[in-house]
Amino acid sequence: MFCEGSWVNSARNIVYYENKLECELKRKDGTWNKKRLTFIPKLKYHNINGNFKWKNCKNNVVFNSTSHYHISRRYPRVSIQECLDNINNKYDDWFTIDSKIINYKKENCISISLFKKHIDNNYENQYDVDNNKWNNKYYNNLIKNLNNFNLDNFNVNLYLANDLKDLLPIFKKYIFLNIFIMKSESVGAQPGMLWRYIDITNKSYKSVFIADIDESWNWINNWFHNVEDNYTLYTLKPGDSAISKENSCAWNFATIIGSHIKVNPIKYNFNIIDVMKGFISFCKKREKSINPYCFNDNDPITYWNHPVRKHKYGWGRIITKYGFDELFLKHVIYHYVYPSIKFYD
Repeated sequence: MFCEGSWVNSARNIVYYENKLECELKRKDGTWNKKRLTFIPKLKYHNINGNFKWKNCKNNVVFNSTSHYHISRRYPRVSIQECLDNINNKYDDWFTIDSKIINYKKENCISISLFKKHIDNNYENQYDVDNNKWNNKYYNNLIKNLNNFNLDNFNVNLYLANDLKDLLPIFKKYIFLNIFIMKSESVGAQPGMLWRYIDITNKSYKSVFIADIDESWNWINNWFHNVEDNYTLYTLKPGDSAISKENSCAWNFATIIGSHIKVNPIKYNFNIIDVMKGFISFCKKREKSINPYCFNDNDPITYWNHPVRKHKYGWGRIITKYGFDELFLKHVIYHYVYPSIKFYD
């Protein structure tokens, strides 16, 4: 397979492996830039000062802009109805709650999830988990957050992978913690990272905060006391960043930061589990299309959906991998809540 375009005229040490290549591209100053690229055969790439480019690669987007125009050109809208139109029962088990332990019910909720799978899995147990890394990064930091929990009028909802039930005696000690034991163990990073979104449409809460378990929850108290209550969703202000230093063709704009979200559930008029299942099915269907990088056959391939490393359909497009949860937020939830969204620096 050959990567088309004029880039080859100013490159050296070209090595191919299927649709991946390594080479050095010549810069304007005469130096050479080592590049690794997962390329799309139908695109014609060019060398612009030592970087791969192609026609309209930015799709008229201004970097780091949070305007609706520029976000929409990075990540086009997938409507709630499109998700519901694509729903099937194939992914029911991913979101089924096997059992639950309800200890505490307050007006406000922190929603989190815990699972133990390799984030690059395409199927269950494809790669082994580094136990030491998992304990240090996830479990120990979760326990630290639970030990430091001191928020009034809040409970914490933990969505727990089925294979981690041995941790129940530890979690039961926290009276503010409700535990939902899932039928699934998660496959890879997903659906585990998606479970924490389940409470977005839980109207029994006045407000829901979605958090990472490996970061301090101090921000929640600040946001609770210092934000207006008229927005549908609050998150951190995102920015554009290259996914790989050796590959300028794939960029990410997180849009809604999965670790810092506040929502008012009353403003959502759908069941988010159904919408997530439908979006997953839609993504799988698009993999068989003539343009699997986009949600419409005529949409352009840009920095924000170009394949990179193991993400062969673009960053976050594989339904089990890291980044898919934020892909759902970018294409579906952002467009639903706009313009009632607030970005915080």
